[in-house]
Amino acid sequence: MADEDSKPVRGPVEHPELRLTPDAVAALANAASLPLSAERVAVLLPILRIWLADSAALNRLMQAPAHREVLPITVLRHRASDADLR
Repeated sequence: MADEDSKPVRGPVEHPELRLTPDAVAALANAASLPLSAERVAVLLPILRIWLADSAALNRLMQAPAHREVLPITVLRHRASDADLR
């Protein structure tokens, strides 16, 4: 498992925060009141590494001048009654 943890994320990495460790995943899960066993962290870690690397790649792509005017296809609208939800 130690070898797996030291592998870089897929794709070019420009941000060191994309290098997730088992401790970082466990800490984030605990902060969200979702404690995970070491086995579950081990399953989740490679998935999160891929998601974050691909998300960063998509972010870089969408910041390119050719895509600056692209808007989301889904528009979230808040109704007045939503303000009363807690």
